[in-house]
Amino acid sequence: MKRTLSLLALCFISAMWTATAARADVEMCNKTDGLLQIAIAHPITHPYATNQIRGWIRIHPRECETMVAADGNVSFPLYYVMVQEDMSIYQPAGVRAEYPFCIRLAAFVRRGSWAKLQGNCPSGYALQDFYLYNVRSGNLTIDINN
Repeated sequence: MKRTLSLLALCFISAMWTATAARADVEMCNKTDGLLQIAIAHPITHPYATNQIRGWIRIHPRECETMVAADGNVSFPLYYVMVQEDMSIYQPAGVRAEYPFCIRLAAFVRRGSWAKLQGNCPSGYALQDFYLYNVRSGNLTIDINN
């Protein structure tokens, strides 16, 4: 009986470690001195038939937030746009925003094909260019610097 309980405990600990090890969320870290608000677009099914865009995720200075809960073996496009406290668009140095998505100033979530999310904006939404970050296993943190 004691051996069975020890074996069960070992299996449980091993399963918990494996589940934890496989989990690798995509996060953004705000390395700036001001509050950032983020809108992101990413696939929620594979293949990328259904995608989601949502905003606004607040990231305080010197803090990180999970953007996408993901499996450890991930590879997908993540599009994002950032707004600073004064409501101006934050522009990372050396990166061009060239992927248009429909957004609004209030909190929102929309799902659909890339074509639906990128064109013919519904009432109350406007087109805004987003940046692209290619998520790959082992490179799951996006640092936003001054």
